[in-house]
Amino acid sequence: MSASSQSRITALVRSALAVPVVIAGMFAATSSAHADTLPAPQFCSFPVERTIVTDNTKRITNPGGDRKTGHLVVEFANPANGKSVTYNVSGATQFSQSGNILTETFTGPSFLLMGPGGRANTGGPAISYLRGRTVLTVDLTLGRVLTLETTAPNTDVCKVLA
Repeated sequence: MSASSQSRITALVRSALAVPVVIAGMFAATSSAHADTLPAPQFCSFPVERTIVTDNTKRITNPGGDRKTGHLVVEFANPANGKSVTYNVSGATQFSQSGNILTETFTGPSFLLMGPGGRANTGGPAISYLRGRTVLTVDLTLGRVLTLETTAPNTDVCKVLA
């Protein structure tokens, strides 16, 4: 993994810890696994190890908004009890921005990490695995998810790992 890829992943995790904002498979392409720990209680009631197993995604810039496509596999683990789950989250994502509002549209499987403010606004879990069309809006000034609309089943990864 390049130093810039690892720096971007670290920066995204830090932003989720500093402000209650979503991270949704937004990683630079990498060919090797990268792991980090999502601390309790920011996400689950226990620390969660997240490993990006495969990331061959690419971002395509378009006038109407950017698009992220490619193969992405992520594993979440609870080191206290040894439970883990691996998800293929290779669905395409469309990004568009109007002022300080970012809209993300996921068209296939995806994962979301949401801080307390975003969870309060949406009722969604801290770590979600979704398997279908999902649209969320993020207030970039507040660093908070405002809305989460989905027709997809929403798996609470914390419950799976508990």
